[in-house]
Amino acid sequence: ALEFLVEAGFSHWQVCPVGPTGFGDSPYQTFSSVAGNPYFIDWEPLLEADLVEERELEPFLSLPAENTDYNSLRTLFWPLAKAVSTRFHENPEVLSALYGDWDEFLNANHSWIMPYALFQALKASHRDDPWWKWPSADSSFLEARERLEDRSLSKTLFLHQFLQYVFFGQWNLLRKRAKELGVGILGDIPIYAAPDGAEVWARPDLFQLDENKRPTQVSGVPPDYFAPKGQLWGNPLYDWKVHQEDGFQWWLERLAYQVRLFDVVRIDHFRAFHDYWSVPVGETDARRGQWAQGPGIAFFDAARKRFPEMPFLAEDLGLLTKGVRQLRRKSG
Repeated sequence: ALEFLVEAGFSHWQVCPVGPTGFGDSPYQTFSSVAGNPYFIDWEPLLEADLVEERELEPFLSLPAENTDYNSLRTLFWPLAKAVSTRFHENPEVLSALYGDWDEFLNANHSWIMPYALFQALKASHRDDPWWKWPSADSSFLEARERLEDRSLSKTLFLHQFLQYVFFGQWNLLRKRAKELGVGILGDIPIYAAPDGAEVWARPDLFQLDENKRPTQVSGVPPDYFAPKGQLWGNPLYDWKVHQEDGFQWWLERLAYQVRLFDVVRIDHFRAFHDYWSVPVGETDARRGQWAQGPGIAFFDAARKRFPEMPFLAEDLGLLTKGVRQLRRKSG
Protein backbone atom coordinates (compact mmCIF):
# COMPACT_ATOMS: atom_id res chain seq x y z
CA ALA A 1 0.00 0.00 0.00
CA LEU A 2 2.82 2.43 0.81
CA GLU A 3 4.53 1.75 -2.51
CA PHE A 4 1.25 2.42 -4.29
CA LEU A 5 0.88 5.77 -2.52
CA VAL A 6 4.36 6.78 -3.66
CA GLU A 7 3.66 5.73 -7.24
CA ALA A 8 0.39 7.67 -7.18
CA GLY A 9 2.16 10.83 -6.01
CA PHE A 10 0.79 11.06 -2.47
CA SER A 11 2.80 12.67 0.31
CA HIS A 12 0.52 11.68 3.19
CA TRP A 13 -1.72 8.76 4.12
CA GLN A 14 -4.68 9.80 6.28
CA VAL A 15 -6.16 7.16 8.58
CA CYS A 16 -9.02 6.97 11.05
CA PRO A 17 -8.25 6.44 14.76
CA VAL A 18 -6.52 3.07 15.22
CA GLY A 19 -7.75 2.23 18.74
CA PRO A 20 -9.47 -1.04 19.74
CA THR A 21 -13.06 -0.69 18.58
CA GLY A 22 -15.92 -1.49 20.93
CA PHE A 23 -19.56 -2.27 20.26
CA GLY A 24 -20.67 -0.73 16.99
CA ASP A 25 -17.13 -1.12 15.61
CA SER A 26 -16.61 2.63 15.36
CA PRO A 27 -13.02 3.97 15.46
CA TYR A 28 -14.44 6.95 17.36
CA GLN A 29 -15.75 4.79 20.22
CA THR A 30 -12.75 2.75 21.36
CA PHE A 31 -11.86 0.92 24.55
CA SER A 32 -8.75 3.11 24.67
CA SER A 33 -7.44 6.03 22.62
CA VAL A 34 -3.86 4.97 23.36
CA ALA A 35 -4.00 1.21 22.67
CA GLY A 36 -3.96 -0.18 19.14
CA ASN A 37 -6.65 -2.23 17.43
CA PRO A 38 -5.55 -5.89 17.55
CA TYR A 39 -7.60 -6.64 14.42
CA PHE A 40 -4.91 -4.79 12.45
CA ILE A 41 -2.26 -7.34 13.40
CA ASP A 42 -0.57 -9.12 10.50
CA TRP A 43 -0.22 -12.82 11.34
CA GLU A 44 2.41 -13.55 8.68
CA PRO A 45 5.46 -12.56 10.77
CA LEU A 46 4.11 -14.69 13.62
CA LEU A 47 3.72 -17.57 11.17
CA GLU A 48 7.41 -17.26 10.32
CA ALA A 49 8.22 -17.23 14.05
CA ASP A 50 6.30 -20.51 14.49
CA LEU A 51 3.71 -18.91 16.76
CA VAL A 52 0.93 -19.55 14.22
CA GLU A 53 0.24 -22.47 11.91
CA GLU A 54 -1.00 -22.18 8.32
CA ARG A 55 -4.10 -24.24 9.07
CA GLU A 56 -5.09 -21.76 11.81
CA LEU A 57 -5.13 -18.90 9.32
CA GLU A 58 -7.16 -20.69 6.64
CA PRO A 59 -10.59 -19.76 8.11
CA PHE A 60 -9.68 -16.06 7.80
CA LEU A 61 -9.39 -16.47 4.02
CA SER A 62 -13.15 -17.01 3.80
CA LEU A 63 -13.87 -13.53 5.16
CA PRO A 64 -15.08 -11.01 2.54
CA ALA A 65 -12.34 -8.85 1.05
CA GLU A 66 -14.52 -5.91 -0.02
CA ASN A 67 -15.87 -5.11 3.46
CA THR A 68 -15.34 -6.12 7.08
CA ASP A 69 -17.57 -8.76 8.66
CA TYR A 70 -16.82 -7.81 12.26
CA ASN A 71 -18.93 -10.55 13.85
CA SER A 72 -17.13 -13.27 11.93
CA LEU A 73 -13.78 -11.60 12.55
CA ARG A 74 -14.40 -11.56 16.30
CA THR A 75 -15.41 -15.21 16.26
CA LEU A 76 -12.22 -16.23 14.46
CA PHE A 77 -9.77 -13.77 15.97
CA TRP A 78 -9.98 -14.29 19.72
CA PRO A 79 -9.50 -18.08 19.91
CA LEU A 80 -6.42 -17.74 17.69
CA ALA A 81 -5.11 -14.75 19.65
CA LYS A 82 -5.40 -16.69 22.91
CA ALA A 83 -3.55 -19.68 21.45
CA VAL A 84 -0.74 -17.51 20.08
CA SER A 85 -0.48 -15.59 23.35
CA THR A 86 -0.01 -18.84 25.25
CA ARG A 87 2.80 -19.90 22.89
CA PHE A 88 4.48 -16.51 23.20
CA HIS A 89 4.26 -16.72 27.01
CA GLU A 90 6.40 -19.83 26.86
CA ASN A 91 9.08 -18.05 24.81
CA PRO A 92 8.81 -14.23 25.00
CA GLU A 93 12.19 -13.77 23.29
CA VAL A 94 10.94 -15.23 20.01
CA LEU A 95 9.82 -11.83 18.64
CA SER A 96 12.44 -9.58 20.21
CA ALA A 97 14.46 -9.27 17.00
CA LEU A 98 11.32 -8.03 15.23
CA TYR A 99 9.52 -5.95 17.82
CA GLY A 100 12.03 -5.24 20.58
CA ASP A 101 12.39 -6.53 24.11
CA TRP A 102 9.14 -7.64 25.75
CA ASP A 103 9.98 -6.36 29.24
CA GLU A 104 11.20 -3.03 27.90
CA PHE A 105 7.91 -2.59 26.06
CA LEU A 106 5.90 -3.26 29.22
CA ASN A 107 8.01 -0.86 31.28
CA ALA A 108 7.83 1.91 28.68
CA ASN A 109 4.04 1.63 28.40
CA HIS A 110 3.14 0.72 31.97
CA SER A 111 1.11 3.87 32.68
CA TRP A 112 -1.62 2.96 30.16
CA ILE A 113 -1.19 -0.73 29.37
CA MET A 114 -1.80 -1.87 32.96
CA PRO A 115 -5.24 -0.22 33.32
CA TYR A 116 -6.15 -1.11 29.73
CA ALA A 117 -5.31 -4.81 30.11
CA LEU A 118 -7.06 -4.95 33.49
CA PHE A 119 -10.14 -3.31 32.01
CA GLN A 120 -10.27 -5.85 29.19
CA ALA A 121 -9.68 -8.77 31.55
CA LEU A 122 -12.43 -7.68 33.92
CA LYS A 123 -14.77 -6.98 31.02
CA ALA A 124 -14.28 -10.53 29.73
CA SER A 125 -14.87 -11.93 33.22
CA HIS A 126 -18.16 -10.03 33.46
CA ARG A 127 -19.61 -11.28 30.14
CA ASP A 128 -18.63 -8.07 28.32
CA ASP A 129 -20.97 -5.95 30.42
CA PRO A 130 -20.10 -2.23 30.57
CA TRP A 131 -17.94 -1.38 33.56
CA TRP A 132 -20.66 0.44 35.50
CA LYS A 133 -22.57 -2.86 35.73
CA TRP A 134 -19.64 -4.70 37.31
CA PRO A 135 -19.56 -5.44 41.05
CA SER A 136 -18.54 -2.35 42.99
CA ALA A 137 -15.04 -3.64 43.78
CA ASP A 138 -14.30 -4.03 40.06
CA SER A 139 -16.10 -0.91 38.85
CA SER A 140 -13.68 1.15 40.96
CA PHE A 141 -10.25 1.17 39.36
CA LEU A 142 -8.58 1.98 42.68
CA GLU A 143 -10.02 -1.17 44.21
CA ALA A 144 -9.74 -3.30 41.07
CA ARG A 145 -5.98 -2.82 40.88
CA GLU A 146 -5.67 -5.53 43.53
CA ARG A 147 -6.90 -7.99 40.90
CA LEU A 148 -3.71 -7.60 38.93
CA GLU A 149 -2.48 -10.46 41.12
CA ASP A 150 -5.64 -12.54 40.56
CA ARG A 151 -4.56 -15.78 38.91
CA SER A 152 -7.99 -16.18 37.28
CA LEU A 153 -7.25 -13.06 35.22
CA SER A 154 -3.58 -13.67 34.49
CA LYS A 155 -3.99 -15.24 31.04
CA THR A 156 -6.32 -12.50 29.81
CA LEU A 157 -4.08 -9.76 31.22
CA PHE A 158 -1.13 -11.26 29.39
CA LEU A 159 -3.16 -11.67 26.20
CA HIS A 160 -4.01 -7.98 25.94
CA GLN A 161 -0.48 -6.88 26.77
CA PHE A 162 0.89 -9.27 24.15
CA LEU A 163 -1.48 -7.99 21.45
CA GLN A 164 -0.37 -4.41 22.14
CA TYR A 165 3.28 -5.48 21.94
CA VAL A 166 2.67 -6.96 18.49
CA PHE A 167 0.52 -4.05 17.29
CA PHE A 168 3.08 -1.40 18.24
CA GLY A 169 5.94 -3.53 16.99
CA GLN A 170 4.32 -3.86 13.59
CA TRP A 171 3.18 -0.23 13.49
CA ASN A 172 6.74 0.95 14.20
CA LEU A 173 7.98 -1.06 11.22
CA LEU A 174 5.18 0.35 9.06
CA ARG A 175 6.02 3.90 10.02
CA LYS A 176 9.73 3.30 9.47
CA ARG A 177 9.00 2.07 5.95
CA ALA A 178 6.73 5.06 5.31
CA LYS A 179 9.54 7.42 6.33
CA GLU A 180 11.95 5.65 4.00
CA LEU A 181 9.50 6.20 1.15
CA GLY A 182 8.78 9.80 2.09
CA VAL A 183 5.13 9.20 3.07
CA GLY A 184 3.79 10.92 6.18
CA ILE A 185 1.00 9.30 8.18
CA LEU A 186 -1.81 11.65 9.19
CA GLY A 187 -3.60 10.20 12.21
CA ASP A 188 -6.77 11.09 14.06
CA ILE A 189 -7.63 11.34 17.76
CA PRO A 190 -11.28 11.23 18.87
CA ILE A 191 -12.26 14.29 20.86
CA TYR A 192 -14.13 12.19 23.43
CA ALA A 193 -13.44 8.95 25.30
CA ALA A 194 -15.92 6.09 24.96
CA PRO A 195 -18.23 5.69 27.98
CA ASP A 196 -17.41 1.99 28.22
CA GLY A 197 -13.66 2.29 27.99
CA ALA A 198 -10.55 2.00 30.11
CA GLU A 199 -10.02 5.76 30.29
CA VAL A 200 -13.35 6.73 31.87
CA TRP A 201 -13.19 3.68 34.15
CA ALA A 202 -9.66 4.47 35.37
CA ARG A 203 -10.05 8.27 35.67
CA PRO A 204 -13.70 9.08 36.43
CA ASP A 205 -12.56 12.30 38.14
CA LEU A 206 -11.77 13.79 34.72
CA PHE A 207 -15.36 13.52 33.47
CA GLN A 208 -18.77 14.96 34.31
CA LEU A 209 -20.07 11.99 36.30
CA ASP A 210 -22.39 11.73 39.31
CA GLU A 211 -21.75 9.91 42.61
CA ASN A 212 -22.62 6.62 40.90
CA LYS A 213 -20.05 7.34 38.16
CA ARG A 214 -22.72 7.83 35.53
CA PRO A 215 -22.67 10.83 33.17
CA THR A 216 -24.74 13.87 34.06
CA GLN A 217 -24.33 15.43 30.61
CA VAL A 218 -23.27 13.77 27.37
CA SER A 219 -21.78 14.78 24.05
CA GLY A 220 -23.43 15.61 20.76
CA VAL A 221 -23.95 18.41 18.29
CA PRO A 222 -26.95 20.72 17.83
CA PRO A 223 -29.50 20.49 15.01
CA ASP A 224 -28.20 21.57 11.60
CA TYR A 225 -28.83 21.01 7.91
CA PHE A 226 -27.34 17.53 8.23
CA ALA A 227 -29.34 16.32 11.25
CA PRO A 228 -32.58 18.19 12.13
CA LYS A 229 -32.57 16.67 15.64
CA GLY A 230 -28.86 17.09 16.12
CA GLN A 231 -26.54 14.19 16.87
CA LEU A 232 -26.55 12.50 20.27
CA TRP A 233 -23.15 10.85 20.63
CA GLY A 234 -23.52 9.88 24.28
CA ASN A 235 -19.90 10.22 25.43
CA PRO A 236 -19.29 11.57 28.94
CA LEU A 237 -18.07 15.15 28.82
CA TYR A 238 -14.80 16.36 30.31
CA ASP A 239 -14.59 18.23 33.58
CA TRP A 240 -12.26 20.80 32.08
CA LYS A 241 -11.66 22.54 35.42
CA VAL A 242 -10.10 19.36 36.81
CA HIS A 243 -8.01 18.91 33.66
CA GLN A 244 -6.71 22.47 33.86
CA GLU A 245 -5.67 22.11 37.52
CA ASP A 246 -2.76 19.83 36.60
CA GLY A 247 -1.95 21.48 33.30
CA PHE A 248 -3.99 19.07 31.13
CA GLN A 249 -1.54 16.23 31.84
CA TRP A 250 -3.98 13.44 30.92
CA TRP A 251 -4.68 15.03 27.54
CA LEU A 252 -1.01 15.76 26.89
CA GLU A 253 -0.12 12.11 27.51
CA ARG A 254 -2.95 11.11 25.18
CA LEU A 255 -1.49 13.35 22.47
CA ALA A 256 2.03 12.08 23.16
CA TYR A 257 1.06 8.54 22.22
CA GLN A 258 -0.59 9.80 19.04
CA VAL A 259 2.60 11.65 18.09
CA ARG A 260 4.45 8.35 18.54
CA LEU A 261 2.11 6.75 16.01
CA PHE A 262 1.69 9.53 13.47
CA ASP A 263 3.60 12.34 11.79
CA VAL A 264 0.61 14.68 12.05
CA VAL A 265 -2.48 14.25 14.25
CA ARG A 266 -5.94 15.45 13.25
CA ILE A 267 -7.83 16.67 16.32
CA ASP A 268 -11.39 15.47 15.94
CA HIS A 269 -14.16 18.02 16.68
CA PHE A 270 -11.71 20.86 17.31
CA ARG A 271 -14.53 23.35 17.82
CA ALA A 272 -15.35 21.69 21.19
CA PHE A 273 -12.17 23.19 22.64
CA HIS A 274 -13.87 26.58 22.24
CA ASP A 275 -17.34 25.51 23.34
CA TYR A 276 -19.18 22.20 23.16
CA TRP A 277 -22.76 20.98 22.98
CA SER A 278 -23.83 19.53 26.34
CA VAL A 279 -26.94 17.33 26.40
CA PRO A 280 -28.68 16.25 29.63
CA VAL A 281 -28.63 12.50 30.24
CA GLY A 282 -31.93 10.87 29.31
CA GLU A 283 -32.64 12.89 26.19
CA THR A 284 -33.47 10.87 23.08
CA ASP A 285 -31.90 13.41 20.73
CA ALA A 286 -29.62 16.42 20.96
CA ARG A 287 -32.13 19.26 20.57
CA ARG A 288 -32.33 20.17 24.27
CA GLY A 289 -28.60 20.60 24.73
CA GLN A 290 -26.78 23.86 25.38
CA TRP A 291 -23.37 25.34 24.74
CA ALA A 292 -20.76 25.05 27.48
CA GLN A 293 -17.33 26.64 27.62
CA GLY A 294 -14.31 24.59 26.55
CA PRO A 295 -10.73 25.12 27.78
CA GLY A 296 -9.84 27.46 24.94
CA ILE A 297 -6.32 28.72 24.33
CA ALA A 298 -5.06 27.51 27.74
CA PHE A 299 -5.16 23.95 26.43
CA PHE A 300 -3.16 24.77 23.31
CA ASP A 301 -0.64 26.83 25.26
CA ALA A 302 0.04 23.71 27.34
CA ALA A 303 0.20 21.60 24.17
CA ARG A 304 2.73 23.96 22.57
CA LYS A 305 5.04 23.69 25.59
CA ARG A 306 4.96 19.89 25.31
CA PHE A 307 5.02 19.77 21.49
CA PRO A 308 6.81 22.89 20.19
CA GLU A 309 6.37 21.84 16.56
CA MET A 310 2.60 21.45 17.09
CA PRO A 311 2.11 18.54 14.63
CA PHE A 312 -1.66 18.88 14.72
CA LEU A 313 -4.52 19.70 12.35
CA ALA A 314 -7.93 21.00 13.37
CA GLU A 315 -11.04 19.32 12.00
CA ASP A 316 -13.22 22.06 10.51
CA LEU A 317 -16.62 20.34 10.71
CA GLY A 318 -19.45 21.53 12.92
CA LEU A 319 -21.07 24.90 13.53
CA LEU A 320 -18.02 27.13 13.24
CA THR A 321 -18.37 30.51 14.90
CA LYS A 322 -16.12 33.55 14.96
CA GLY A 323 -14.76 32.37 18.33
CA VAL A 324 -13.84 28.95 16.96
CA ARG A 325 -11.99 30.50 14.03
CA GLN A 326 -10.15 32.88 16.35
CA LEU A 327 -9.07 29.96 18.53
CA ARG A 328 -7.78 28.06 15.49
CA ARG A 329 -5.73 31.05 14.36
CA LYS A 330 -4.47 31.83 17.85
CA SER A 331 -3.47 28.24 18.53
CA GLY A 332 -1.59 28.05 15.26
